[in-house]
Amino acid sequence: MNTKRGSQAFPITSVCRDDLIRAEYTQKLVDMLDDADMKKIASEMSDAYCNNGFWIDLPIIVDSVLAEKAEKEGDVLIYAGSCTNPKCEEYEGTQNTRPFCSVCEAPMEVTDKRIVLDE
Repeated sequence: MNTKRGSQAFPITSVCRDDLIRAEYTQKLVDMLDDADMKKIASEMSDAYCNNGFWIDLPIIVDSVLAEKAEKEGDVLIYAGSCTNPKCEEYEGTQNTRPFCSVCEAPMEVTDKRIVLDE
């Protein structure tokens, strides 16, 4: 992968004082926070998201975008892996267009993702 392209950052989110009002903090409390406080809140929110949700949400969202892109081209995103349900007949291995077993709908332990081109 091109190192320059691979390390290019894309902003995810930000936080502003209006967000705090939306989170039901009073205007009086929000007015107590200066820009340094807001930067600290933003930094800690970033850390919290990376530690708690980012790595869970990232593959879900990337898969969704890839599936949408493949569908627009007439292609299909295929997940290959094993069903996580040991009682399922697909326990040893399966493929599906969603990361769930095609037999019992249990989540798959995905070992591969690929786009199958519509020839």
